[in-house]
Amino acid sequence: METEIVETAIEATRAKTALEAAKSFCITTDADLQRADIACVELKEIEKQANEKYDPNIKRWHQGHKAAVAEKKAVTDLITETRDVYKKKIRVYQLEQESTRQAEEKRLQDLSDKAAEDAAIAAAAEAEKAGDKAQAEAILQAPVQAAPVILARTIPKVQTRIPETWMATPIPIERMTNQQIINARAYLCWDTIRLGQQARSTHDTVKVDGVKFHVRPI
Repeated sequence: METEIVETAIEATRAKTALEAAKSFCITTDADLQRADIACVELKEIEKQANEKYDPNIKRWHQGHKAAVAEKKAVTDLITETRDVYKKKIRVYQLEQESTRQAEEKRLQDLSDKAAEDAAIAAAAEAEKAGDKAQAEAILQAPVQAAPVILARTIPKVQTRIPETWMATPIPIERMTNQQIINARAYLCWDTIRLGQQARSTHDTVKVDGVKFHVRPI
């Protein structure tokens, strides 16, 4: 092995020497042309010998590399599949626990809302009993403000990163307040196809807020 390294170093040195000689070589005569041609032919033969010497080792190393990569992949694929099994089970548990938490939070919020509503009704009854009907009516007309119920998540944090797929589901616009529509205007777009159909069928007889129906200029 050491002999091969030494031989390789010697060959590399010779190759560098040959390169420097080629860089400094000048062709000014026919004889120079012949010498350059002979050098190219000799270098071609040296290149052939180098290929014959090194290619078998390169092929052997390449085959060994491929075998090692394949062996590694066989192991890592099994590890990845095993981790994926655990990840799916972790995710299912997390979702189940979060669903339970949300359900309990809603149950407690409903109880809080009911208690606030009952308290408002009781207060209105007391005001009416005291002869203050205006106050009783005001209490009944006022929106019931119940304290928000927020249950902390109790699921332990894990080191394993569980991929999540997030998505957006728009709220139907008829359920949005005017302020929500204003705030969401950057994400909203006009239904130009439907508006065009309406313009052609009703002209400007039907008004749509924020839309002007008109004849296209010639």
